Amino acid sequence: MKLTVEDLWRIRRPAGVSLAPDGTRAVCSLTSYSMRENKGTASLWLLSTGAGRPRLLTTCGEKDGQPMWAPQGSRIAFCAKREWQGKKDEEPQIYLIDADGGEARRLTQLATGVSAIKWFPDGKRIAFISWVWPDLRGETAQARRHKQRKEDKVKAHRVEHATYRFWDHWLSDGRVPHLFVADLRGGCRDLFEATPYELVRADPDQHCYDISPDGRFVAFGFDPAKEKKLDDEFDIVELDLKSRRFRNLTPGAPHRDYHHPRYAPDGARLACLSSNVRASPVAPNEITLIDRAKGAIAVVSKGWDRGVESPLRWSGDASAIHCLAQDRARQHLFRFDLASRAPTALVKGGMVTEFDLAGDAMAFIRDEMSHPPAVYARRGDGAERKAESFNDALLRRFQLGASEELSFRGWGGETVQMWLVFPPRFNP
Repeated sequence: MKLTVEDLWRIRRPAGVSLAPDGTRAVCSLTSYSMRENKGTASLWLLSTGAGRPRLLTTCGEKDGQPMWAPQGSRIAFCAKREWQGKKDEEPQIYLIDADGGEARRLTQLATGVSAIKWFPDGKRIAFISWVWPDLRGETAQARRHKQRKEDKVKAHRVEHATYRFWDHWLSDGRVPHLFVADLRGGCRDLFEATPYELVRADPDQHCYDISPDGRFVAFGFDPAKEKKLDDEFDIVELDLKSRRFRNLTPGAPHRDYHHPRYAPDGARLACLSSNVRASPVAPNEITLIDRAKGAIAVVSKGWDRGVESPLRWSGDASAIHCLAQDRARQHLFRFDLASRAPTALVKGGMVTEFDLAGDAMAFIRDEMSHPPAVYARRGDGAERKAESFNDALLRRFQLGASEELSFRGWGGETVQMWLVFPPRFNP
């Protein structure tokens, strides 16, 4: 049977996998597409890392996504545009739902919307990103301008700065990404209000900032240049939530771009990605450690000839860092040992695009030439298993062509890698 464009649109795509603290379950969002309406809708699914069957968790939202399991394991936070208590969301908001199901309740109600959520360790607060106008103070002023801009009949873009567009969307309305904190008892606070600080404007996600294990500090990447540009050199800045003081953890660091911080389990060190962008604008990311007390900075993956991708996740004993890295046209999940400075591939691609760790469990999303993105799980030293069957019935209707990796000698005797993708039922 032929694979048509309509069939490609029927493929459902999982994303945002998050493990329960005990590692027995995972949650992910699943997006389905409609050719007729030309849009996608997403819901949340509960998955077992053992032998259990997937279970639908949410059905009411237009795009339920970015799920994050609470540290205590009883609730799941996620972003969605829904109707709650008779009011429809114009922008995505944070919702909370019991991990065993039930009705979700809205936590935030910001005119500027919410994304990139992350729980505080105490489970009483949630950090998130919202794009706001930095010259305004307070939610009321932000909502007023948001309404004015939305109702303005003039839709022309006027730009006076270098960073005015990123891929398919404009950055020309004067808004910048700020970090907020929402208290589960009510209320939100803009951590960057009335300061020059902002997050990276290039699609910031929950990995561009992190929260210390004691919940007192937040670290993030910041461009210190007056005029922000996407290819500037960023520093890692830390905010003390108690004193409200900011501290640059990489002051005067030699010509590197620092980003995507992650606190060690004991909070003494930060891991982050850094690259020597002055040597090359496409310099690979390297794993870098920052001693918070001494200020010492060490690039620990210099001997590894691979570019590292976020997220970074420490092992429980802080002896290693888990990360993604590409290798020979694939992307694997690696464990980078800090003592030996040696990487070990824990999960091989295809393309491993995201992962989460909890206890002895891991969950990850991987796609391959022969299979669309799917969620897999592994416990301890056991074998990995596919944790869902979202596209199995659809794929059983088709026979896909095989693929073969080859290499040959190219110019100067260098080895060139290539792929052969055969038609279905190929008969030479």
